[in-house]
Amino acid sequence: MSDYRKTPRLAADPAPRIRNLFFAVASAVVLVIVHQLLRSQEGERSFVAFGGAWGALFLTMWAIDLCLRIILPRACFFLAAILASYFPAFFCLFDAFHFQFFRAHVDKFVLATGYMAVTTGEISFDTWIYLWYILWSTLWCLVSTVCLVGFRRWMPTVRLFERGIFVVALLLILCSILRPAAGAEDILPPFLTFKWRPVAAAQTNGSQSDTFDVYTERKQFHTLEERSEDILSSLGTPTRTPNILIVHLESVRRDMFQPQTMPRLFAFAENCLREKRCLVPEHHYSTGNNTGTGVFGLLHGLSGYYFHVAKREFAPPFPVSALRRLGYKRSFYASMNWDYDDLYTLFFKNSMEVSYEDRSSKDQWARDENMVSRYLKDTLESPESEPRFDYMVWYGTHYIYFYPPAFEKFTPVVPPDSTIYSGSLGQLKPVAELLKNRYRNSMLFADATLSNLLEQLRVAGKTKNTIVVLVGDHGEEFWEKGRFGHTYGLSTEQIETFFLAIFPDTVQSNYHYTSHADVMPTIFDFIGLDTRRFTTGKSLLRYDPSLDYALVSMGIVLDQVSLDHMIIGNGLKVRFKNRDNAAPIEVTDLSDNKLELRDDDSIQKLLQQALAAKRLEP
Repeated sequence: MSDYRKTPRLAADPAPRIRNLFFAVASAVVLVIVHQLLRSQEGERSFVAFGGAWGALFLTMWAIDLCLRIILPRACFFLAAILASYFPAFFCLFDAFHFQFFRAHVDKFVLATGYMAVTTGEISFDTWIYLWYILWSTLWCLVSTVCLVGFRRWMPTVRLFERGIFVVALLLILCSILRPAAGAEDILPPFLTFKWRPVAAAQTNGSQSDTFDVYTERKQFHTLEERSEDILSSLGTPTRTPNILIVHLESVRRDMFQPQTMPRLFAFAENCLREKRCLVPEHHYSTGNNTGTGVFGLLHGLSGYYFHVAKREFAPPFPVSALRRLGYKRSFYASMNWDYDDLYTLFFKNSMEVSYEDRSSKDQWARDENMVSRYLKDTLESPESEPRFDYMVWYGTHYIYFYPPAFEKFTPVVPPDSTIYSGSLGQLKPVAELLKNRYRNSMLFADATLSNLLEQLRVAGKTKNTIVVLVGDHGEEFWEKGRFGHTYGLSTEQIETFFLAIFPDTVQSNYHYTSHADVMPTIFDFIGLDTRRFTTGKSLLRYDPSLDYALVSMGIVLDQVSLDHMIIGNGLKVRFKNRDNAAPIEVTDLSDNKLELRDDDSIQKLLQQALAAKRLEP
């Protein structure tokens, strides 16, 4: 077997240059594949999760190296071994630490750099990702080659180094087996908090959960899919079939629903509440802090626990399938490209009969107006005998916040052509108030247009037989807690949303804490059907004090799985991890003021309710 010490310098052996290039490109491909496999693990990226997978990769490449020693020139083998076995680990571990400290993966930057191009339809989401990986792979080859030269110069003998890496790889694999990736999110070595709990032991046999883990909801969701036809066949007959309209307003947080920013809808709600035809909960929360997780709660009627399972399998929303079985015509209306993160395919492609996306104007606010006009035309021309379920996405309240000049009441504002993305964005913090003024102005325009929509439905007599839900998909933060936008945290500004539900008959709710997961159960309860076999949300029309809480999850994109959740109730917000023996990570009041971590009954009761929220019983 060849001795590394006799391996000539790379520069002295020009013959295998083509093969060197081949293995450099191949290592970049290996890097991408390994990175994606690691991202799809059932848990957060962590030192142990990454280390275990990397250890397996190293041992695999070490076995391949034995073969390469025989068939390749020595210098070519050395390049292939270094690139394919060692360097990918550093990238994966860097991504793990980046996620641990900044709550975002390295390729979050990929989404940010191409966000405007993707949302405006100039380039597809998948195309942008592929282009990024081509660029990254090219840079990786160049950097790897430079690192290789330095590595060979400072370590001409790598026998001891290789043996050390070999032992570390074995230890990491052992640790990752004993401590499943679903719960291994600590940076500290696992033996400091060691528990003998193999992965298989985390799987539960019953429908009820007695532990925090990602396997319970996966099994429950799969059972729902297996029994879907039986559930749909046993739905029963509704007592009434009103039209249903859900208007999802991008990024509208709870404190925007006030006379200064939404005057017409606020006045409408006050009158509607007197007539007991509206629900305006005291504290309403999204099921997550980004669009995908929020829409999941709205359409599936499930908490964010289950989103990663549905997302991976592209499972259509079960309540929408139930409405189809009941004879509802289903339509989707949007004023922008909804290819981002496959959201259209995930929620609407196979669930809706009609999809309308307006791209007729360069102005986003004009497209929003056109979308509302198209919905009014369709619903007014629709026969009374055919009930409708319509889902509308109002995009004008998403950054950079769109409205016609006549609605610029709050000034000064940042220019409409500013480049804005979510995150800490310290360079934008000095103009936070100007940015928030744009946000407020976009609320004024949404308020005027949507209140006009309600008026036209009333004049046409449609409100006598239509449920209308106006709701923010998530909130928006303006550095009140250190961040801008959404997706990055579970602050009140990011998760507490505007909510107004209008019914054609009298309704009343006594709940203090509600979430997006409660929307579908409430609608189905109003029409006389029980959803407990396919939702975990509660009907707001039937008060149960044990369900007076809201469960919120850290939003996910791509193929992430989040263990970070929060339960809100009894004046407290308790953040915890979805893993065995969960303990509160942080406890705050409703305004995010930190409270002392204490082992009292109120906190334990909320954690028990969070565990009981995994109550999907198909």
